[in-house]
Amino acid sequence: MHVKKVLVRLIMVIKELGKNVYAFQTPNTFSIVKNTQETVRFFQDLRSVCDAMKYGEIVFDMQNLEFVSIDAVMYIIAMAYKISGLNPNIRFAILKPDKKRVKNFINQCGLNDFIKDSECDDCGDEYFVIRVGSQTDTQVANEISEFTRSKSSQIEANHVSMLYKMLIEMMNNSMEHAYTDIELKEIKDIWFVFIENSAKRLKFTFLDTGIGIPKSIFKKNRGNIEDIQRMFGNEQNKQLDDSFIFRALTGRIERENKENSNRGRGLPEIYGYYKNEHIFSNLCIISGDEKCKFYDSDRLKAKFEQLESELCGTLYYWEMKKGV
Repeated sequence: MHVKKVLVRLIMVIKELGKNVYAFQTPNTFSIVKNTQETVRFFQDLRSVCDAMKYGEIVFDMQNLEFVSIDAVMYIIAMAYKISGLNPNIRFAILKPDKKRVKNFINQCGLNDFIKDSECDDCGDEYFVIRVGSQTDTQVANEISEFTRSKSSQIEANHVSMLYKMLIEMMNNSMEHAYTDIELKEIKDIWFVFIENSAKRLKFTFLDTGIGIPKSIFKKNRGNIEDIQRMFGNEQNKQLDDSFIFRALTGRIERENKENSNRGRGLPEIYGYYKNEHIFSNLCIISGDEKCKFYDSDRLKAKFEQLESELCGTLYYWEMKKGV
C-alpha cells in the first residue's frame, strides 16, 4: 500500500509532536485476538509508514486505551526490533494509558525490558513476563512448566508435560518460519511468550515473528505452486477447509503434499493436545490473512475469518483450566 494512502486513512490517528516525531493513536481495544481486523490493519499501516521513513521517532499513543492484550504489546516490541534493526535512525516510545487498570498491565507485563523509558511495577505472581528467544529454549519451556505447576495443584504432571511439548513445537516452528538474512537483516529474536495467571485459568500467548504459516507453506512448495493453489482454492473467498492454518493443524498438508511431509508436523501435535485434552481451551491461531478460533463445544471445527490486512508472523493463544 502506498504511504500517502495510508496517511490519508490514518489522518485521525497520527499527529506531529515535533520535528520528525509522530504519535500513532492505537485502537481503543488494542488486541490482535479480540479486535483482530482493526489491530492488524493498524500494524500494517504503521509498517508502511515506517518503511517510507528515513529517520525520526514513532510514539505509540495509548492514552485513550480501554483494553489492551499482551499480543499487541508483543507486536509493538517485535516491530521496534525489526524496524530498528533495518534502520537504527528510527526510534520508538510510548505514551502510557490514562486508565489505571490498563496502565498497570502495561507497567507489569515486561514491556520495560524492551522500551527503555517505560515504568516498571512488580508483577507479583500474576504474570510470567514477556520472554524472547531466537531458538528452541528448553530452559524457558521448563520455567513456564514450573510456573504453571505452581499455580494449581489440580494441573496434573502429564498435562504440564504436554504444555512443555507444545512450547517446544512452537519454538521449533518459529525457526521454520524465520526470515532469512537476505529477507531481513539483524533480526535475531523471533518468538515471544507470556502467561497471565487468572482466578480459574492460565492464559498463554506465543508470538512467532517469522513469515507465518501461509507464506511458509508457499515457500516450502515453490516448485508446486499450481498444486498448492489448487489445493487451497480461491484465495479471495476462502472458507475453513481452504485455510492454510486449519489444514496444517489437521495434518492435511502432509497427506496432500507428501514430498514435504516434514513440514507442519508440529502443528498437528499442538492441535492434538487441544482436541483430546479438555484442560486446554479457547485455542486461537492467527497468521498471515487467516484467523482460526476453536470453540470448546466442538473441538473438531473452528470459526474461520479471512483478514483484510496481513499479520506478519503467527500468533497462538490458548488457556489451561486450573481445575477440570
